[in-house]
Amino acid sequence: RLQDFTISLNQDDRGALALGMTAASDRMTSLDEEIGRLDEQVDSYVAQLQQQFTYMEQTMAKMQSLGSWMTQQLDVLSAAQNK
Repeated sequence: RLQDFTISLNQDDRGALALGMTAASDRMTSLDEEIGRLDEQVDSYVAQLQQQFTYMEQTMAKMQSLGSWMTQQLDVLSAAQNK
């Protein structure tokens, strides 16, 4: 009986061990593929965030420049009113 059981576990392609190994291998392949897809999604999201951040920095620089220009104009206006 024990011998029959061990033979059934170790059959080349139909044994419980072979089937278990195949299932584990298939699961690992599936997980590797999922990891690859998630890596691509993360890379895409990071690129999108970097683009948005760059745009925000450019907009902030423009706003700072506009603020400096407005301050200068108000200083000129104030100086003209004080004369």
